[in-house]
Amino acid sequence: MKPVLRKGKLTTWKDDKGFGFIRSSDGTQDVFIHITALKETNHRPQVGDLICYQLTVGKDGRIHASNAFIEGVVSKPLPRVSSSAIEKETFKLKAKSSLMFEVLLLSKKYVGVARRRHRIEDTLKILPVGKRLV
Repeated sequence: MKPVLRKGKLTTWKDDKGFGFIRSSDGTQDVFIHITALKETNHRPQVGDLICYQLTVGKDGRIHASNAFIEGVVSKPLPRVSSSAIEKETFKLKAKSSLMFEVLLLSKKYVGVARRRHRIEDTLKILPVGKRLV
């Protein structure tokens, strides 16, 4: 059996709590709606919006709206970022941070040696090839 899509007007909306009530188009009942019932929308509902929804009975036995959308609002799906893209960015950041930390430690180590010997030339002599700071 195919679920019936109903339509109604949003009569009450408490944005701070994320819920409200829809007056069915035939005016016979007010239906509870939670913000999570509005799928794939990045538009906050406002009083007066026309809402299309399905009726569902919750675990507590109460009727509420589900699989709802706001009529006339074209929703753009939020961009989804793949986990591999996140891992790549995290790896880049870690690699850069690690390299910067290593350079910082090496520079601190070799500058400390130079200070103890009071001559920067000594530091340049003891630096391994490829790690010269000057």
